[in-house]
Amino acid sequence: MRIRDIFNLSGSAMRAQSTRMRVIAENVANAETVDDGKGIPYQRKLTILQTKTAGRSASPVVGVNQITIDRTAGQKRHEPGHPRADELGYVTYSNVNPIIEMNDLRDADRSYRANMQVVDTAKRLFRNAIELMKG
Repeated sequence: MRIRDIFNLSGSAMRAQSTRMRVIAENVANAETVDDGKGIPYQRKLTILQTKTAGRSASPVVGVNQITIDRTAGQKRHEPGHPRADELGYVTYSNVNPIIEMNDLRDADRSYRANMQVVDTAKRLFRNAIELMKG
């Protein structure tokens, strides 16, 4: 694997994890949203990552395949005085669980940091190789 391939792979993985972290932040920000503007509770978004082959060099990269909606039901709370309550007095909230989101965020952060270390290590090895060639 060439040095450029290492930088491309790690850089693409860092961009993908950055997108994942942005989506997680959006989920957390909307965890208590009962109306997303379309009359339904906010639905959690999921980032689907995929390894792809980049161009003619066939070096792998990581990219966001899609950002999809989690269709699981939201949490129902008995709040008869709430303007969004149904006929039984229940309000359906978002299906975002902040604990799950924080775990996903920790996982994305770890992956991002691991790829930063790969880039740093590759740079250091490349510099060392140049120094060895200088004699």
